Amino acid sequence: MKPLFVQKTIRINAPVSKVWKVLTDVNLTRHWIRLMWTGFLSLESDWKLGSEVLWKGVGEKTEFYGKVLSVKITKLLEYNFRLNNPEISKEEIITYELEKNDKYTILTISMGNFGDTPEHELCYLGALDGWKKALPKIKTLAESL
Repeated sequence: MKPLFVQKTIRINAPVSKVWKVLTDVNLTRHWIRLMWTGFLSLESDWKLGSEVLWKGVGEKTEFYGKVLSVKITKLLEYNFRLNNPEISKEEIITYELEKNDKYTILTISMGNFGDTPEHELCYLGALDGWKKALPKIKTLAESL
């Protein structure tokens, strides 16, 4: 099987601090995480190295969980996540990279590898579509702060 990674970049007309806030403040992540995957209501963490990351759905039930793997405030955030099901061991890694410019921020997200199993490959198109919907909302939120 061939490697399948999602990588998307968007230019946001806002300072890097505001983009970071949209990516990490639970009151703001609620607005874009719902667009990414149906049924998710929040993405929660204190975003410190080694801290838990919780993807919550209806009734505040933890659907996915993971840990913060790397954090450089306003520059880089990387975390893993996996389905809250002991029978499924596959985990994903999501990376946010923020590049500061005088008048805007470049946000690059990376996610994958979806090409490791036939079942996992089926998730690839959903991840592409989810980020296609979520990134414009992230942009709008950061630009309106």
